[in-house]
Amino acid sequence: MSFNDPSLAHVLDSEYVDLCILFKIEFASETMYLAMQNVGFTDLNGQEWRAANSSIISFDDFPLGAKATAQKRTYNVALPDTATSNRLISMESEYRGRRITQLIQFFTPDRTPILTPQFLATHIMDLAKPIVDAKGQASISLDCEGLFTGKNFSPNGLLTDTDQKARHAGDEGLNWVKALQRGVVLEIPPA
Repeated sequence: MSFNDPSLAHVLDSEYVDLCILFKIEFASETMYLAMQNVGFTDLNGQEWRAANSSIISFDDFPLGAKATAQKRTYNVALPDTATSNRLISMESEYRGRRITQLIQFFTPDRTPILTPQFLATHIMDLAKPIVDAKGQASISLDCEGLFTGKNFSPNGLLTDTDQKARHAGDEGLNWVKALQRGVVLEIPPA
C-alpha cells in the first residue's frame, strides 16, 4: 500500500479517515464485488462495488494450532435468496479453490475514492454450507485457507501418532513418546 502517496498522506494525517473494506468473491459463474457500506460506488478503475452493509455477516479467523503457518478464515455471505445460495454451492467447482480477496478503499471527505482499492488479504474457498436464518435470509458460510496454509508440511509427514497411524494402520508406537505428549512435533523428511 502506498501510504507515501501525497493524495493519501493528507487524508491519513487528518482527524477523520473515511475508508471502506471491500470483498471480491470469485465464484466460477460470477464475481461479486461487495463494499461494506450503505452506498455502492465506482472505483478509479471503473469497477462498480455493490453496497453490502449486511452481505458479509462476519469474517472470523479460526485457529490452526500453535504451529499455524497461515490464517484460515470463515466468511458468511448474505445472498438475495435461497435459489442464489443453492446455485452457488450446488457444485464444488463453483467455489472450491477460488479466491476471496479483501481490499481497502480510502475516500476524501466528499466520498470521492482516493487511489485504487488496496490489497489486504486473499483466501482460497474450501468448504461451503448454506444457511437460512429464522427470518428467511439466505447466506452461505465459506471456510477458506490462506495461500500458504500447510505448505511447509508434506501430507502425513509429521512424526505424530495420528500421522504414523495414517502411514501404518494400527501402529501404536507413538502413543507413548514423551516428546509428543508435551506437544513437540518433529517432521519426517520425504523419502
